[in-house]
Amino acid sequence: MARCIKGAGCLRFGVEMMMFQFVVIPYSIGFSLLALLPGWRSLIAGSLGAVALSGWAFGDVGSMDSPAVIVALPMVGFASLGLFAGGLARAATLLGRARRWRLSHPLLVLPLVFVAVPALFLALAFWQNKAQEARLAPPSPECTARLHDAMIADVSLAIPLAPAIDVSLGQGYDPTFVFRINQHAREFCSSASAGVPSITRISIDVGGRVPRGPAGRNEAVCSQRRPFAWWQALCRESDTSDGAKYLEAVNVYVLGRFDARVLLAMSAEITDWERSEMAAITPQRAGDGLLTYVGAHNIFFTRADVPGYLARCYRMSQVDDLADLYCSVGYPLTAELGLVYRFRTREISFDRTARQADSSARAIFESLRKR
Repeated sequence: MARCIKGAGCLRFGVEMMMFQFVVIPYSIGFSLLALLPGWRSLIAGSLGAVALSGWAFGDVGSMDSPAVIVALPMVGFASLGLFAGGLARAATLLGRARRWRLSHPLLVLPLVFVAVPALFLALAFWQNKAQEARLAPPSPECTARLHDAMIADVSLAIPLAPAIDVSLGQGYDPTFVFRINQHAREFCSSASAGVPSITRISIDVGGRVPRGPAGRNEAVCSQRRPFAWWQALCRESDTSDGAKYLEAVNVYVLGRFDARVLLAMSAEITDWERSEMAAITPQRAGDGLLTYVGAHNIFFTRADVPGYLARCYRMSQVDDLADLYCSVGYPLTAELGLVYRFRTREISFDRTARQADSSARAIFESLRKR
């Protein structure tokens, strides 16, 4: 046998040998096992055995915890495909013989089915792959770069297609456009192009918990420097402002039209449960207009200068360099809009950090208003 010389020819030969070993041979063996059976009884029995064997083989391969699964899975898959094709070919020849079909001779049917079944399988796999690529395709560069008009209550917004933003259109989570998902970003872009959508909530994750998104998406949004607080929060690698440093997710929603208590675990309106919890605690003055309610599980803070302001905090089990409290804040921003956001702080500096975080949260939303 001629020795394979290093280079493209050798690589092609190696690929062809792998295809022969892992695809053609298992497929041919599976095909032959059922295609050459003598009659209906043996075909039915063989088909039942093939189904049981394939199920067992797939289960056994699926439970493997080794690199060998990369080789075993295609071999089992094509062997099962061969069993299916062989059973189909033999059933066609037996049925054709019983009906006296002229084109049902095994020398014609067996090669035809042997080739047609994997060809159809590969065509289906190719079509599914293309459909998946289309579904996961990013929005157009023009769509990604521009701001999209939307309405929340009576406020006009200009929203960037940044991966850290998502918007809801109903009372619950569905329908929601999560911009870090390409399909959702494309759908929102189409919706905003057709008309101005009315949203019930907008969420901006400025804490870095949400990845920057698919390659190129965040770069496209941030490539043009914009004098807005949302650009500073989402596009700068590090924000030096104290408020943004501690701030996490910022949510603005339409009061009465979005179920914030369930979906955000915090509401802009103080609940009866929170009122009863605070009523059982003697408040302590912790700053200028700031009252603290230290309960068994939560620490509540209220501010006299912000009507309806409530911060519900709990002590973090692992203290980091920046914070020992994790807080959710909610209060009515206007008569129709509620603001809910989360931030981290040290308990000793809550008053200063809370004011900075609140200022940053409001500034981020205000910067989304359409100019």
